[in-house]
Amino acid sequence: MADEPVKGDFRVLSARVELVETLREDFGLFLRDLGVGDQVLAFWQLALSEAVVNAIVHGCKSDPHLKVEVKWMSHGQDVLLEVKDPGAGPADEVIRSPDLPEDPFQQHGRGMFLIENFADRLEHWKSQHGYCLRVFKNHPEIDPGDEIDTVLEQALNELSVCYESLAAFYRLGDGLVRAESVTHFISQAIEDLKKVVGDARMTLYFSDSLQDALHEEMSAQPFTRMWSGLDGMLGEVVKTRSEMAWEDAEEVADDPVLSAYACGICCPVQAGGRLYGVFCVVRKALPYFNAGEMNNVRTFSDLFGIALANADNTIVRAREQRAFQELEIAAEIQKTLLPLPTIVCPPQWQVFTVRRSARDVAGDYLEVQRSHNGDTYLAVVDVMGKGVSAAFLAAMFRTAFNIILNNGYTLLGLAQTLNRILCQQVGDMTLFATCTLARLPASLDRIELVNAGHCPALLADKGGNLRECHPSGPPFGLFGDARYQCDTFPISPGDRLLMITDGLYEWETEAGVWGWDAFLAFVREETKTSPSAFWDKLQAKMQSECPDIEATRDDQTLLIWEYSPPGPPS
Repeated sequence: MADEPVKGDFRVLSARVELVETLREDFGLFLRDLGVGDQVLAFWQLALSEAVVNAIVHGCKSDPHLKVEVKWMSHGQDVLLEVKDPGAGPADEVIRSPDLPEDPFQQHGRGMFLIENFADRLEHWKSQHGYCLRVFKNHPEIDPGDEIDTVLEQALNELSVCYESLAAFYRLGDGLVRAESVTHFISQAIEDLKKVVGDARMTLYFSDSLQDALHEEMSAQPFTRMWSGLDGMLGEVVKTRSEMAWEDAEEVADDPVLSAYACGICCPVQAGGRLYGVFCVVRKALPYFNAGEMNNVRTFSDLFGIALANADNTIVRAREQRAFQELEIAAEIQKTLLPLPTIVCPPQWQVFTVRRSARDVAGDYLEVQRSHNGDTYLAVVDVMGKGVSAAFLAAMFRTAFNIILNNGYTLLGLAQTLNRILCQQVGDMTLFATCTLARLPASLDRIELVNAGHCPALLADKGGNLRECHPSGPPFGLFGDARYQCDTFPISPGDRLLMITDGLYEWETEAGVWGWDAFLAFVREETKTSPSAFWDKLQAKMQSECPDIEATRDDQTLLIWEYSPPGPPS
């Protein structure tokens, strides 16, 4: 081994998540040149992604002025990956026992578990200069048919696709804000989409009713065509405003435009009830697009519609104001699709709801609905991310929740059905939502709770005693076969249920994070405080104890249900 040559590379990059994708590609080329098979290569790339994203998000706190050092090298049959950051590194208990965490707030558990199970050896180094992770693996024989633990392999594959899609969405969200023009945004988005769906041809057929300036700008782009005179499948999409797809060339054999392509998908590009175009993604040869690729095409089509609607409506405004207009439109979409629920409460109970967004588009959402048989259903949801994609996922949850509410499901059945629907809809994009669901039967003799990867729900009696409902399964949208547990608690007059999101207790004080235990103590002190006063006092506490509350504030959502039957007449 002493005479074996050493090969490798060393990179220093700013703490920006969007740089990870290029790093993955370069690392993959290095491994492929060594003769590492595609399957094991993908696992190596995922190990790099997990380690570097942790270094950026946790080690550098996403501060682009800080740096992350990445080194990979081979010596004989050994491969080493090393990642350094200026942070303190994961907690010692995570290093000693990396496992899939039961605690949804643990930041490092999942990534370290995957790396630990893949690597032959891990080394952790902590010093005053930062944290260093070294991953070692030996490759005595390269055999792409080697089988890896099924659960681990599924998680690795899902997360690998997640990184590719999320890298595109990071740039897409940034592009909505920073793009100089709508065509610049769409052209950059198409380049990102090509990296996600692979070898495919993409064409945006746009309406000839766009304003003259936008029409001229769109006409000059190589990826666009006017839809005038379209017939066949493209004309049908314009007519019906519904997507169409094919996976057999015979299906489009007579189509004047699409007959040369073996498979494809055509999606309407629309917003605000108006059709702006058709986005067509095709391949000359199979394989057909998988579910994740099709979901990406649909999402990009929706965002193209938003971008075109904004450009069409604001073409006369100054260019430097367009970034603010994009955010205004995104916020308006959320207000329309995800308003705070309004419900007429019966005399036996009251419900208080409030939501405060950290940004123009929030990732929190809550729901209060009564079924036809008098049962009451409550939901508090925290969607991954804070942008347009998060708002779409929350709207998808709300639609599914309202559709299946009166289908006779138990609360546990409702939870598992919602999870399966979200898994089917988001596909390989691996977006997800944590959620707490509650059901109060018309008899008001008990409360049922299901917690899917969300922060605990609290049931407080009039004496200040608290019972907690912790997560019994993963967030919705990750694993279609996930199983959950329904907790049942008896209730009586004076009881109060609190359902929240983590922005109400994960905020910085001068002494550190305020935290869950401090929140529990606050709840006990304010058991008899009215819901609105409870909210006001909590907000005042944040303002007084957090030195820069606006800079550190997360989305905050609070739902308080009170069993407060009217007293006897006087």
